Amino acid sequence: MPAIYEDKGNEIITKEQTRLTCSIHFHNHIELVYLLSGRTRAYSDHNEVLLEAGDLFLAFPNQIHYFRDLDEVKCIIFIFPPELCSEFASVFSQSVPVCPAVRRNDCGEQVYDYLRKIIACNSSTTPYHETERKAYFLLLLSEIFKHMAFEPVNLRNTDTLRSILRYCLDHYRAPLTLEQIADELHINKYHISHLFSQKIKIGFNDFLNTLRIEDACEALAEPQARITDVAFSVGFSSIRSFNRAFAKQCGLAPTAWRRAHLCAGAQDLAANP
Repeated sequence: MPAIYEDKGNEIITKEQTRLTCSIHFHNHIELVYLLSGRTRAYSDHNEVLLEAGDLFLAFPNQIHYFRDLDEVKCIIFIFPPELCSEFASVFSQSVPVCPAVRRNDCGEQVYDYLRKIIACNSSTTPYHETERKAYFLLLLSEIFKHMAFEPVNLRNTDTLRSILRYCLDHYRAPLTLEQIADELHINKYHISHLFSQKIKIGFNDFLNTLRIEDACEALAEPQARITDVAFSVGFSSIRSFNRAFAKQCGLAPTAWRRAHLCAGAQDLAANP
């Protein structure tokens, strides 16, 4: 199961892929996604937007975000440290986008051209390719920012929510309540509930179930794992609650999901012996 908080160090990631659906996560980098085809729902803090081909998504450092694909997608993803574009340091540290999306009518060919030039710089061996790449990142952000509005960030709430999420990640397999987290972290339980609903638009119990079901899916991919054992090992107190949460998140009962997953795996092996 992917970690909630991802420490990217000074890494610069540039890749094309055909799937965006992922766990709720945040990191200390900027994440930019350009959708080449398909549709996905993108979530960033309290925002939910539909992305279509040609649209662009931008998450600032420590913004909580995730995606839920509606079709098969193709996209370009850039994940890079804010220090790469230190000229925008005050923007990244003091604000977040009001809306994380820039539409294709605003992106234009210029944005796509900068994206392609950055990719070309990554594979370049010329003496100044890193300087050239930084220049294209600055040009890219300058163009994107023309079409975005920003609002001040609440640093205190961001740090508090990060602590809560880390605690959940460490303890979700055990019985866990708002009261317990409130006592352990010395935070009012109503404030915790408010942060969940306002920042990631999901209730506390639903968030815990998301962590548990993702863990369960990984375990159920093993044919020998018993569904009952998996349910209790990831933190559910009954098979009934496990089945209900699993169907809500995955659209299938655990048995049906495993059957479909194993069948798909067998077909992949047959197609790629």
